[in-house]
Amino acid sequence: MESRIKEKQRYGFHMSISNGLLEAVNDTAAMGCTSMQIFSRNPRSWKKKRFKKELLIEFRNKLKKNDISPLVIHSIYLINACSDDLEIYRKSRQLLLEEARNTERLNGDFLVLHPGSCKIKQKGIKRLASALDIASSILSGNKKILIENVAGGGHQIGKNFEEMKMILDKVKNPDKIGFCIDTCHLFAYGFNLRIRMNVMSMFSEINETIGLDKINLIHLNDSKFDLSLKRDQHEHLGDGFIGFQGLKNFLNSGFVKGIPIIMETPKDNPDSDKKNLQTLLSILNGA
Repeated sequence: MESRIKEKQRYGFHMSISNGLLEAVNDTAAMGCTSMQIFSRNPRSWKKKRFKKELLIEFRNKLKKNDISPLVIHSIYLINACSDDLEIYRKSRQLLLEEARNTERLNGDFLVLHPGSCKIKQKGIKRLASALDIASSILSGNKKILIENVAGGGHQIGKNFEEMKMILDKVKNPDKIGFCIDTCHLFAYGFNLRIRMNVMSMFSEINETIGLDKINLIHLNDSKFDLSLKRDQHEHLGDGFIGFQGLKNFLNSGFVKGIPIIMETPKDNPDSDKKNLQTLLSILNGA
């Protein structure tokens, strides 16, 4: 089943590095996955994470040996690079730069960022663009920072494609910026993936704003909460309010074929990832 899909679609999970970088690669390869996402440091701490040079070399070699690509680095939750508070903004700008440096060290392909929140949208987006310019300038080759859409609670920026376009229009080097689309966040904000026509309309909106070619990654998650509630809590694929058909509508739309998929589904038992992988493969195989 998997061998036929792998040539067309890369997929994997967000993996813990609590047991080390190498173990995360081993676990990814053991599942037959071809992509992986990690935090490069504790996502809820200001403390830096340092990696020994020898470990980084072994990590890169192991990724290559197991054909795991892209490697996605998810930025930490403390970053709010569009904050109204100048001190928080400055700290977030520095943290984002450190995350970009870690992405380089780990030879990651993408660095995923939640834009943050602010009360004064235009000012916040201007600050965010400046932080993105600084961080993205050190990324080599085809490495990119990916802005992830958010559920839309409070004063979050990046909840719709108009706001994403506003961010893209402000950065100096848009080629170093892409987007990560999270299905749970789409649904939480109000995009009803359960209806196929709504999915097609959504992709038309994406094409008219940021452009379909700017979508570099999919976060495939079901939702624990119903439509438009602005609640960001992920559920196992097919077990949430989006449901199997909603996820199938999204994946079979024709617009995300070939875009790498990362699942950030709950890990509440040892077989959780295996179960979610089976659900994904059944959709990709035409179930």
